[in-house]
Amino acid sequence: MTFNEIKELVLVISACISMIAVAYGIYLSLGQYQVKLKEEERLALSSRADVDIRLIKSFTELIDLAMGRRQHVLSEKAVEKVFELGLISKDDFNDDFTKTQKGSLKLSEYAVIRLPVGKSGQEAAIAAIATLANTYPVLKDAAIQGLEGIQSYNKVAEKYLQAINERCIQPPPNNSFNRSAS
Repeated sequence: MTFNEIKELVLVISACISMIAVAYGIYLSLGQYQVKLKEEERLALSSRADVDIRLIKSFTELIDLAMGRRQHVLSEKAVEKVFELGLISKDDFNDDFTKTQKGSLKLSEYAVIRLPVGKSGQEAAIAAIATLANTYPVLKDAAIQGLEGIQSYNKVAEKYLQAINERCIQPPPNNSFNRSAS
């Protein structure tokens, strides 16, 4: 073997070793990449669950609006007056759970102010519930359940409930949102 042949052989062997090292590095990085993809998938699932929880919380607040309820406010003056009139006493709030529960019920009956929602606000909330139910499948069962409870006193809810079941959300005819200008 001549010097040039040995030189070529060393170059070929070093090139092969370099290729093997690069291939092994790629193999290791692919393993790390797969681990990273699985972690990102897990984080995306966790994030989606968090988003779903917030969406459902907001959705239930929307159902309260559709039912004509807003937030409840405890009036301190009303609480004082209830105690002054003897309708409720400190004995209603003791260690006995049943008495405490009865006291809380009395307090909510006499001192809690429920803020109402107007009819158009209710109907807008009903329409939004139906639209969200068809947009987000996770809300469909909750929307059906809520609108079934509302339909007994609001006919717009009945129409939107039917639309949800038909999977075709369009404002029902003759409702307050669909007036044509005459």
